Amino acid sequence: MSSAFIPALGVYAAIRMDPAAMVAHLDAQAIEEAQKIRPKTYLVLTEFGLSLPFPGWDWYAYNVRPVGPSIRVVYDKRGYESDMCVPIFPNETHPTGRPPVHPGSDFPYDNCFHWAAMDMDVRILAREEGFDNTRAIRLPVRQRMDMDLQFRPDLGRAKRTRLAREEAMSLPPDHVAPSDASSSPPTTETSEGVDAGGEVDIFEPQVDFEDPEYIPLADLWLDLAETLKQEDIGDPVDLYRERYAVISLIRRAHERNPDLPTLREYLAPPQDPCADDPDCDSYMSGTASSYVSEADESELSDCGVSKPKRESIRVLVALE
Repeated sequence: MSSAFIPALGVYAAIRMDPAAMVAHLDAQAIEEAQKIRPKTYLVLTEFGLSLPFPGWDWYAYNVRPVGPSIRVVYDKRGYESDMCVPIFPNETHPTGRPPVHPGSDFPYDNCFHWAAMDMDVRILAREEGFDNTRAIRLPVRQRMDMDLQFRPDLGRAKRTRLAREEAMSLPPDHVAPSDASSSPPTTETSEGVDAGGEVDIFEPQVDFEDPEYIPLADLWLDLAETLKQEDIGDPVDLYRERYAVISLIRRAHERNPDLPTLREYLAPPQDPCADDPDCDSYMSGTASSYVSEADESELSDCGVSKPKRESIRVLVALE
């Protein structure tokens, strides 16, 4: 077996979060709560690395694109519709007839789609035996570029829908008689990731990603046919729910006991060599990518064409 200490970029992989490992540096209650979470296994495409990798680390930070086992889930709050997806060959079905992307070798599932505006930062656990990238299924760079071009109009359409919705909500309500107002409580919209008050969004980029403890820690497998059956591919929405659940219990642990260390404080170099150097910019300070941030969407014109990108501290690790 030809192995590498990290998985390649631009390959499909199966991942499963390890909630208990994410809170191992916290208190017993956090560990007990994490052990009750039953994570599913998800299909992802490795997009880019978030650091320059070195052998011997416990984990490696990646940005990945979760893959859906169905067309895109409608999410009204952000303006995403069911046709905002691209099939993965041999799947050729799409609500409006979009062509599929073609992996570089046989793809073992016939029901999968890439969803627009779907990505997540994760920490991939190192494996003693390494990763056999020769067995990975790649999505060629040209195919990835074509997919992103298909998604550009989707992002512009979602932005226009969201702005129109926000504008409508900001308009003053029509005059209502006192008797009507008392008998008709205000309606509250609910959707995936939003509670009845509209205050919880599991897709919203987190503000705490200065510390790696809030970035999902996951096992990764490259041999898809042996690891993940088609009927067991997790819904990407559930992956975001799992992330939100673990982040919530980490926050609760720190609220219970402010003296608990953060993961950055708990780790010793070289895992994060910038932890004790205020003049050193750790790569962890810029890994808050998630579903799609408002900042990212603000770079889109109304037609979905990107405006000039702001300076990014992410390091793209070219492993093609």
